[in-house]
Amino acid sequence: MEIDLHGIKHEDVKQFLDKAIWECMKKKKSRLYVITGNSDDMKKIVTTVSREHGLTAVESMFNSAELLIDLI
Repeated sequence: MEIDLHGIKHEDVKQFLDKAIWECMKKKKSRLYVITGNSDDMKKIVTTVSREHGLTAVESMFNSAELLIDLI
């Protein structure tokens, strides 16, 4: 599953990402692709929310504007 955070306000990212993680888990998806753009602040928010769920967000090897969250 992939989500794009372009156009999402920083203060709304947590709720948006929480919902996306929950949807992935319900659908038994193994990975969530999060397009953050090049915003270090956005990447930090995604990393923090991931940790709150016991998950890790890592930068994509092929696209520095994308973080990958493994759900298994």
